[in-house]
Order: sequence, then structure tokens, then C-alpha cells
Amino acid sequence: MRVREKIPFDSLPAVSERAREIERSMGDRGRLLLRYSGTEPLARVMVEGEDEAKVQADAGSLAALIKAEIGAAEVI
Repeated sequence: MRVREKIPFDSLPAVSERAREIERSMGDRGRLLLRYSGTEPLARVMVEGEDEAKVQADAGSLAALIKAEIGAAEVI
């Protein structure tokens, strides 16, 4: 998703707490990767796990938090 600025995810309390919750719930049965694009103002959210519905929900909740904190306005 587009972002206004690339603030370290650890500096966004709601995002970092939700990421920790997701990692704890997955244990060793999945993984989470949050990173910024090196060339564009984009945040990338990747969640892998056994349950597709949970993976989609977890990724969506993280994306929503990031968008609320630093999301860029949509250009129409």
C-alpha cells in the first residue's frame, strides 16, 4: 500500500503490537514480513500460514493499521 513516509514499523505502536500478536499466534507454523519498498513509497505486508482465511484476516488487519497511521491519500 502507498504510504506518506517510511516510518520504522517499531515506531508505530499499534502496528508493532499487532505484528507481535500475529507472530505469537502462528508460532512456528507461519511467518510475517513487513517491509518498505526500496524504490517506491510502499509498505509491503506478507503473511504465510496454514489457514488461508486467517492469513487473509491477519494481513488485512495489519494493512488497515498501517494505512490508518501512514497511508497516502488515494489519487483519483
